[in-house]
Amino acid sequence: MGCAFLYENFVEAAAVEVSSFRPGVVGRAAAEAVGSAVCYGSGEHLGPKDQLFTIEIDSVAAGTQVGEATFRWRRDSDSSWQASGIPTVSQPVELADGVKVHWLPGPGQHFALGDRWSLLAVTPHGPGALVDWDRDSYWEATGCTSEYVEVDLGEAKVVEAAVVSDHNLSPAASVVLKASDTRDWQSPEWSLELDPTREQMLALPGVGRRYWRVEIADPDNPQGVVRLGGMYLGRAFRPSRGFSAGYTCATVAARGMVSTDAGKMSGWTRGLGQVVELVFPRLEEADVQGFEEMFRSVHQPATGRLKPVWFVGFVEEPAWILCCMLPPQLTRVARAQGRWDVRLQLREVPRTNA
Repeated sequence: MGCAFLYENFVEAAAVEVSSFRPGVVGRAAAEAVGSAVCYGSGEHLGPKDQLFTIEIDSVAAGTQVGEATFRWRRDSDSSWQASGIPTVSQPVELADGVKVHWLPGPGQHFALGDRWSLLAVTPHGPGALVDWDRDSYWEATGCTSEYVEVDLGEAKVVEAAVVSDHNLSPAASVVLKASDTRDWQSPEWSLELDPTREQMLALPGVGRRYWRVEIADPDNPQGVVRLGGMYLGRAFRPSRGFSAGYTCATVAARGMVSTDAGKMSGWTRGLGQVVELVFPRLEEADVQGFEEMFRSVHQPATGRLKPVWFVGFVEEPAWILCCMLPPQLTRVARAQGRWDVRLQLREVPRTNA
């Protein structure tokens, strides 16, 4: 049986469109203020990531009451204030990305110059969660009867492997992966039904198309919404020889221990993951180069990035699929006749909110 490593996801650089998504939450405003007015955040956050908004009173020249003082605001990611001189009001006014603020007056002086509030807006469960390699983030639709994820690769690319991962679908769900160069989803040029009973739904299409789409219908979903953790459309490295039968597999808990001064012990566990030790014996140079190309692709010193890969243990029966990290060192041992043994330790990236 052969195995496969999925390490270059075309979706990361592509345009991703979803049928719907649950917006992010706007939290309560934390005050550093002398005045008595209370600031409230509201709205639905539609921005691509968590944002901390800072709101500050920048003028009390016209008065210190609600409607007289003005404010300025910026996000934590902004290098300067995005707007200033905005009147303080008792009805919600939008700052950006769907985040709104308003004030309710208190007794006496409402504002003082420099009064400040911090407001956290949490990332929505939008399409960005499908490509961030974070197994604790997910795209969540607003329904479950007819939902989809559509990907525009920009040009036709051969997709050697596809994974739709970490879903909440019921066994009765219908999941269809489609590909087209014309965006005709009624009669696509290629389609395949995926099995929702597998936590990681895998396909090996070997098809070159520009547009890709996964369509989901799950009216009996017990949660009433569709949720996906990730989507992979990209390359697959398949060594010409499989790994040795005597591989080892261990279950490891990410945990911490705490001891108090009184000697009481407590701890926490973030998730359970597998650690797999593999040996690929007597590989030819082409296979070794394939391993090294994959190794360089996920370890990127120039950008400081380190990415996981999907490991498919047996492509003929793909029940063993791991999202995992490659080791910091790729070890190869020379054998006779120009062949090599390659040793790998794969450490699973676990989910912590399961």
